[in-house]
Amino acid sequence: LLTIDSYSKGQSFLNIDQFLSEEFDLVCVEKCAHLQTLWSGYGEIARYLIQTQQDHQSVIVKHIAPPLCGKHPYHWNSKLSHQRKMTSYQVELNWYQHWAQRCLPELNLPRLLTAHQDNESQEILLVLSDLDAQGFTERYHHLDKKRLFSNKQIGDIQNEFGGIRLFYAKN
Repeated sequence: LLTIDSYSKGQSFLNIDQFLSEEFDLVCVEKCAHLQTLWSGYGEIARYLIQTQQDHQSVIVKHIAPPLCGKHPYHWNSKLSHQRKMTSYQVELNWYQHWAQRCLPELNLPRLLTAHQDNESQEILLVLSDLDAQGFTERYHHLDKKRLFSNKQIGDIQNEFGGIRLFYAKN
């Protein structure tokens, strides 16, 4: 049986390298950095370098791989807990598929390049553009209002619309 700890040992049903190679017709794919383990060992976020015949780029892969048998130090591994996590990941997938592209470009959100969902294993794979590669390398651990609204573009949006408008109106 897979346990939460077994994910870190690379056990999952989905071969990410193979998926990326086939999806993007790659000549080379390499996982270059583990960025974060998901809550309760439900997978990871990693940076991959991908190379086609024409160019190369880095992408962010969020691999949701729920354990078959969960171990949690506080015994928070109930069916309800699992369902909440999976619903949250499904909402995130739907956000990137249907809503993120409606946001103003000034928000600099990652683009969903492709996604895959396996209903049997419940694995979900989101392949996103890498904001670090686009020059957004700073991380803030706390934002006050001054820092939040100090960006000129965001200020212009706020002044133009009387408040920050996140979405384009679509008829």
